[in-house]
Amino acid sequence: MRARVERQRKRAAIIGRSVAIKALLGQIECVAPTEATVLIVGERGTGKELVATALQQASRRREHPFVALNCAALTTELLASELFGHERGAFTGAAERAIGLVRAADGGTLFLDARTSRSWSSTSSRSTAAVMACAPTGSPRRHARSSTAMRGRAMSGSSSTP
Repeated sequence: MRARVERQRKRAAIIGRSVAIKALLGQIECVAPTEATVLIVGERGTGKELVATALQQASRRREHPFVALNCAALTTELLASELFGHERGAFTGAAERAIGLVRAADGGTLFLDARTSRSWSSTSSRSTAAVMACAPTGSPRRHARSSTAMRGRAMSGSSSTP
């Protein structure tokens, strides 16, 4: 009973009784305990970040950070800086070192929400691909020296399939 209550608490943010919602909750339950990198596809406003949060809460990473980033709101250059961080003086306006969201999500989950097709431009998709590729074992490079490793899960949301 206690395990069932705990499982319901973890999924409490997603509500519904439809066949589709039950199937989604079943998929979350299957994927959450794995080390899989996840792509969540759905139209704008359908709850991709909610699904990512539910996956985080149902996984062993629930005690670690969940970091979400709206990639569409950033220029390509700013996206790379936000993801991988930068050293002081790496570019105009870089007054201090920034660790980046990949490092901030260490041990937890980094959710990149593309939201628009613009954020999947060739340069932006390279930054996203770098995070997705480094998630299990690699280490992306911070602008101007140094490197950082990500131990955790990378998830990406998109309104269209790649």
